[in-house]
Amino acid sequence: MSRTREECIAAAARAFNAGRARRDALPVMDAAHEAYVPGGPSVEELAARIRAMRDQARQRASTDTSPPTG
Repeated sequence: MSRTREECIAAAARAFNAGRARRDALPVMDAAHEAYVPGGPSVEELAARIRAMRDQARQRASTDTSPPTG
C-alpha cells in the first residue's frame, strides 16, 4: 500500500515531534551528546543551541496571552 503525500508529511511530523520531545526531556548536555555526529557541530555548540531554543520557548510561553487549546 502506498501512502499519500499527506500521510507521509504527517508521519514525518510525528517522528520530528517525538525527537523534539525526547531532546526536551533530557538535560542539556545529555541531549547535546545524543545529537552529536562526527564532523558536525561540537557537543558544546549543540548544547548552546539547545539552551537557546529552550530559552526562546520559555520566553514565548511567558508572553503568550492566547487562550489554552484542547
